[in-house]
Amino acid sequence: MPENSAEQNARLVKNAEEYYRSMFSDRVSSWNLRDRQMAETLDSLVKHLNSHIHR
Repeated sequence: MPENSAEQNARLVKNAEEYYRSMFSDRVSSWNLRDRQMAETLDSLVKHLNSHIHR
């Protein structure tokens, strides 16, 4: 699972920067971005967990 943690941490840093930049320029789009990033995170987690279940 360390490889998934590294990927998730990298994604978090990238997404955080993108979110904070949008938050200060356009609040509506920042909420849309936040929702999209949360959905991507959940999709990634499900994919990771499924790969470990089906070994």
